[in-house]
Amino acid sequence: MAKNRVATFRFNYPYSENYSKPGWDSSPDSLQVLLDTAESAVKKAEESAHDLPLFVGGRSMSSQIITLLAARRNTPNAVGVIPFVFPMRWRTLLKEPTAHLSEVDKPMLFIQGGRDDLTDNDELQQLLSNLYVRTTMHVVEGADHHYNVPVDSPRTKGEAIREVASVVADWIREVT
Repeated sequence: MAKNRVATFRFNYPYSENYSKPGWDSSPDSLQVLLDTAESAVKKAEESAHDLPLFVGGRSMSSQIITLLAARRNTPNAVGVIPFVFPMRWRTLLKEPTAHLSEVDKPMLFIQGGRDDLTDNDELQQLLSNLYVRTTMHVVEGADHHYNVPVDSPRTKGEAIREVASVVADWIREVT
């Protein structure tokens, strides 16, 4: 993202901060802890770069969390929302992972892997096309949920990641 002149603010959830401690439980924190942590991170990002347009995003589980925050209007200063590999079939935190998307009132850019087994991209595209807000979906062909590409692919994971960064940067410029 930095090579595309996009500043980022990254954070960890409490459960992932403890990964190196003995007895680490890889189960995510409660939904409320995840929401509170993400909301706190969004506020910190706003304070850190108050002169830049704010876009909120998350990858996989965090894309469910950040879109839920946006749906609840807890990202009031965000210009847009960028879910990376939104796992519409992963129901650990949300019984209906896509139900809240219709409540998001900001433009959204979904970046999906073409071989992501946690999402049906055709089904997701259909759902997005029925939303009131502007939504865009970009599929990284051949990539899985982690943007890995098959070993026999003519491109590398690094190239897939650079594609993601370029698409995001272009979309941000278009939206702002």
